[in-house]
Amino acid sequence: MKILMYGRLIGGIANHIYALSRELKKLGHEVDIISQKEISLIKIMDGFYYLDYPSSSKKIVKIAQNYDILHVHNCATSMELLLPSLIKIPLVNTIHVAIGGKIYGKIGFEVTKTIAKLYSKANITIALSNKSMEITKKYQRNVRLIPNGVDVEEFKPKKSTRIFDDTTIGYLGQLRREKNVESLVKACKVHGFNLAIGGTGPLYKKIKAMEDKKIKVLGFVKDAVEFYNSIDIFVLPSYAENDPLTVLEAMACGKPVITTECIKDSIKDEFGMVCGYDASSIGEAISEMLKLDFQKMGKNARKYVLKHRTWNVCAKRVEDVYRLLK
Repeated sequence: MKILMYGRLIGGIANHIYALSRELKKLGHEVDIISQKEISLIKIMDGFYYLDYPSSSKKIVKIAQNYDILHVHNCATSMELLLPSLIKIPLVNTIHVAIGGKIYGKIGFEVTKTIAKLYSKANITIALSNKSMEITKKYQRNVRLIPNGVDVEEFKPKKSTRIFDDTTIGYLGQLRREKNVESLVKACKVHGFNLAIGGTGPLYKKIKAMEDKKIKVLGFVKDAVEFYNSIDIFVLPSYAENDPLTVLEAMACGKPVITTECIKDSIKDEFGMVCGYDASSIGEAISEMLKLDFQKMGKNARKYVLKHRTWNVCAKRVEDVYRLLK
């Protein structure tokens, strides 16, 4: 099949589109990618198009007529909201919006609901998490749950330089309010845990100021695999997520994970724990995991992603969706 991918190529969505496209090409499909924003990560793919706003909908429709399926990832601008009524080929939409607690999660809920309503004419919608699926099914009949995948050849256990000599908690991601990293720092300070933080963002200076001999704020991390392998437990304390790649990457590197309620879809008792959003709950969860055989839990995490969450598994499930539209 000839498949045209469209989405805003930033952050996790860019990684998702690239990885899925790569696996679909391995399965024998022709896959091209278009976006409004030029990203070096995507330029290595055949058929990259740069679309200038605001005439993107017309350009997408014109380009798409040469393909079997248009697969849209979210709605990057209001212009894409016209696509369901303009496009003449089968349309698949994957919703990546973060959902969860506090105001950040509530905004995500409303955005997901809006996209689901406006894309009700899509042939099939793909949800990445159960929460996203629950919302979408209220407005669309054909919804499939297909979570993210992870590259298990890139993200895997290996020897790495330790950030601290003894047990280390780690976080990797953007430093923004909705990521709730300040609560993680407070929890680690109260309990005296070693904490390594990788990432940048609007709160970088504020979180950097919280650094001490047991809290290391590293800034931009060039080698994520090296980072994951330098820690013992990965914690993602976000107020809002969908199906975050960082959790899967840490698991693929053989690390147990602790997440908040908004990410519980990915967590099983044999390799992870779910906690509340406040520092007290986060600290208690870390303390409890440290009492367990967390190294064995990390091995279980790796086994789980190898069986259920590789990009090959994900691509085959998406391929099944495409075949329904042939």
